[in-house]
Amino acid sequence: MNCKICGNKASFKLKSHNLKLCEEDFKVFLDRQFRRAITDMKMFNRQESILVAVSGGKDSLLCWHLINKLAYRSEGVFLDLGIEGFSSASKDKIFKFAKERELKFKVLKVEELTGLDIRMMLKKKRFCAVCGMVKRYWLNRYAYENGFSVIATGHNLEDESAVLLGNILHWQLGYIRRQSPRLDAVGSKLIRRVKPLYKMSEYEIRTYARLEGIDYLSDSCPFKKGNTQDIYKEALSLIEEYSPGTRNNFLFQFLDKKEDIFEKEESVQLNECSKCGMLTTQETCSYSKLIGKEKARYELQEK
Repeated sequence: MNCKICGNKASFKLKSHNLKLCEEDFKVFLDRQFRRAITDMKMFNRQESILVAVSGGKDSLLCWHLINKLAYRSEGVFLDLGIEGFSSASKDKIFKFAKERELKFKVLKVEELTGLDIRMMLKKKRFCAVCGMVKRYWLNRYAYENGFSVIATGHNLEDESAVLLGNILHWQLGYIRRQSPRLDAVGSKLIRRVKPLYKMSEYEIRTYARLEGIDYLSDSCPFKKGNTQDIYKEALSLIEEYSPGTRNNFLFQFLDKKEDIFEKEESVQLNECSKCGMLTTQETCSYSKLIGKEKARYELQEK
């Protein structure tokens, strides 16, 4: 098995791309995929400051590593959920990664930000939805309050294709229409969000992280069990096994053609939330409603 680029002995086989690559050309190929994701989607430029959401896992750390490798201005932020064992292990991996590369990162403790024990909130049936809402809110608020132009997350090809499949199965047309590796800023308080790893598979990311010597946390969140997105990932992986490249075509062709499929969405009127001042389509944003409801519930329990 020889490398398709240089002809030397190949070490990796990328079935979805019909490529056999040596170690050096494997890294060159993924570097090119990363740069293309940034340039094709106009995610950010060198004048902008990038806030990278890091969790200690392979995806977010490789995303930060490649952003730094390309010499963009960036800082990391870790949202500490206070999950016993898991959160501290995540923070340790980030601290080691940032120290080795002399990068700055900030730890935001969710319990201090919300005034609530997030672990109690996560015991609900829709814990991933609750966690995601809290994280999105504080990533955006921190970026806004600290002058960042863009928020970068480590969502990969499997993540994005699974979200698309789930939304199609449930015909969530609003979510389908808005799905993109780049979500533009709205006004000054909703910061642009980008996903530079959306062209890369988990296998490619895991392999590249190992080759670059990135020490990442391989454990999954203990509250993640039963997440429906994992079911959609498994379904796509089964199809991919029998028909390599299907997942790429599913996501990339959708992104190429969605403007032809959907009419341009009408602009939405946004107002400042009456509770926190961030932007929302309602009088009170979903985050403030959630926190208010949880605080009221705790108060009743203490009486």
